[in-house]
Amino acid sequence: MIRIMCDSVATSDYSELHDLKVDIVSLSVHYDGVDCLDVNMDFDDFNEHLAERALNLPTSSQPSIASFENYFEDAAKKGDLVVGIFMSSVLSSTIEGAIMAANSVKKRFANFECRLIDSFAACGPQMCAILDAVEIRNEGGSIDEIAEAAKRATLRSRIMFTPDDLRFLVLGGRLNAVTAKVASRLKIFPIITTVDGRADTLVKVRTKQKADDKMLDVFTRDVREHGLKNVVIHYAGKKTDELKAFSDRVNQLVGKKVKEVSVSPVISVHAGPAIGIAYQCEEEIAGRFTKPNPQIIYAI
Repeated sequence: MIRIMCDSVATSDYSELHDLKVDIVSLSVHYDGVDCLDVNMDFDDFNEHLAERALNLPTSSQPSIASFENYFEDAAKKGDLVVGIFMSSVLSSTIEGAIMAANSVKKRFANFECRLIDSFAACGPQMCAILDAVEIRNEGGSIDEIAEAAKRATLRSRIMFTPDDLRFLVLGGRLNAVTAKVASRLKIFPIITTVDGRADTLVKVRTKQKADDKMLDVFTRDVREHGLKNVVIHYAGKKTDELKAFSDRVNQLVGKKVKEVSVSPVISVHAGPAIGIAYQCEEEIAGRFTKPNPQIIYAI
């Protein structure tokens, strides 16, 4: 059997992963004096108070190497192969822990095989890679065919979001405090995306409305040039009238109801309250990488 597994930031809809027969290794969030696994948290309750948490910012941590090793050893003992799909190695060392654990298990079980995928993103693009991997697995594909499907999805996906409160990016070390202060005073909103797996500013605009307009302009251009396979609306924080308006516009563009998915607390504590869009095109999207041939698949 070929197992597909991922970390917990791919989606907050864990029931969907369960239905797809995808295993989850959870990251965790530390807040109010307690360590909580992503998969056990009440997202609505956490997000309801997200804006207030900038005063006492929660921290996040990756899964332990032991948790990965236990999972891989169980697979090895049962003769199962594994394809793991993870958030960007630039944003988290989660995949590094998985690689270390897999190599350790490989030393004890020579027949163990796995392919670990660096999605060079998180959330929606990561989930797109999972969906394509599941599709090929269900068609009877080999471990390498499944890994290649996940790789292609990574190259064809994009995520964009606009934060409401830049304090979270500053506190997380992803934005300079002076820059954030100037941006807030001038009411400048950055649109954040991933380039080479890191969080980067796609463009800066004046007013939140123009930020939403620009995200949808980029989305429309990408779909026009490269087609569309999957799309999801992401949000962190409370469900707002702005989220509803943004969703209505996306629904109109796509011609159907698009799912709204809260990002996991591990992501929201770094991004803060935000609205965004993630999608997968039929063809590769330019601009995701500045260097050719990034290593996406780690074969063990």
